[in-house]
Amino acid sequence: MYAMILSGLMEITMDVYELMEILGLILRPFGALAFGLGSGWLAIQAVKSKAWQFAVAASLGVSAVYVLIAYWLDSPGTLGGFGLGVGMAIVLWGIGRDRGDDSKK
Repeated sequence: MYAMILSGLMEITMDVYELMEILGLILRPFGALAFGLGSGWLAIQAVKSKAWQFAVAASLGVSAVYVLIAYWLDSPGTLGGFGLGVGMAIVLWGIGRDRGDDSKK
């Protein structure tokens, strides 16, 4: 009787773990998107500064984070979310601001 109760509890806990794993796989790309957007903004701010060392460090840093995400994480959605976030940051804050400044001159 106790064995049946314990086996039932094991099945419930396995279902909870599987549910949490699926939930994590769904939510992880959104977190990576937000992280990519923030790190892309930071890289754009470094590139717009006058020192070229900041631009090189920011480019290498974003590239290193991209490689590390690809190597260590299981979900390909995380890598795509990070890439989309960095791309959105470049489009929003990198390209858009430069065009507006050139048309005023």
